[in-house]
Amino acid sequence: MRVFLTVAAGAALAAVAASAHAQAAPKYSAHDMQCFIAASELADTASDDQAKNTGLMAAMYFAGKLYGANPKIDFTAAIDAETDKYDGLDKTALMKECGAELEAHGNEIEAAGKALAAKGK
Repeated sequence: MRVFLTVAAGAALAAVAASAHAQAAPKYSAHDMQCFIAASELADTASDDQAKNTGLMAAMYFAGKLYGANPKIDFTAAIDAETDKYDGLDKTALMKECGAELEAHGNEIEAAGKALAAKGK
């Protein structure tokens, strides 16, 4: 009986350790990485300063989401993993989706700022 308890306890500890290890590096959102790539591409290739600035702001927003999901993300490996998928995407549709998300959250932040300003904070 004692041997069984020792084996059972060891197996339970191994399962907990494996579970903790699996949760140590949460996966990032492939969509967020694709938006980061698209925004970076815009920032690098846009011909006017406003578009470059928009791309840079969007890239920083999506980088923040990626780091928030996984502070230990290996950006090089993640970009490499998504590049093949990204190349096959409809870039216009992707930019619309990414832009809509950025705009919606920007509007929420702006509304929060206005609400706090109205309270005198």
